[in-house]
Amino acid sequence: MQGQPAGRAAERQRSPVKVFGALKDVRFDDRGLVPMIVQDAGSGAVLSLFYANLEALERTVESGFVWRFSRARQELMQKGATSGNTQEVLSLRLDCDADAVLARVVPKGPACHTGEYSCFGNMIPGSWIDQADEAASIRAAYPGTVYPFEEDRELEEKRINKLAEMRKQTEIRDAVDRMLEIKCDSDAKPSER
Repeated sequence: MQGQPAGRAAERQRSPVKVFGALKDVRFDDRGLVPMIVQDAGSGAVLSLFYANLEALERTVESGFVWRFSRARQELMQKGATSGNTQEVLSLRLDCDADAVLARVVPKGPACHTGEYSCFGNMIPGSWIDQADEAASIRAAYPGTVYPFEEDRELEEKRINKLAEMRKQTEIRDAVDRMLEIKCDSDAKPSER
């Protein structure tokens, strides 16, 4: 039809994906790949890290769903094509050097092949505050859903207890300061009051 774009060009115009930075500006590595960080647009949680070539990025924009390049299989794959755990893409952004892509998505199920909400569920010892804050943001974005990490309840309790302890210490410190001020005022000579 005259005036109607055909094929991939038509799909590209209908795409719901907002692209910040042109695909032509992406700086691919010597293998033709670029890291693609996948982030839950609702919670802000990082779900996974994939690698994409130009064709995977083009298919992502055209379809509105995450496509990646499997380095192990040496082929393009749509995330969730077999499991149903697709990731609808809201936007693609390039980092400041244009050598990494951020895909903000709405996940349709777990991101990880293990069935976990995120591929980044393995906690590094000593990082419990960050983990608890992330878990809290996920719960806030998706009220009524289950905790994505088993440790979340413990982490949240630990974070709340630590904050309560810090508040209590601050209140005690403030009370001691007030008592010292009162003591100093009462110790002062009447002419100094």
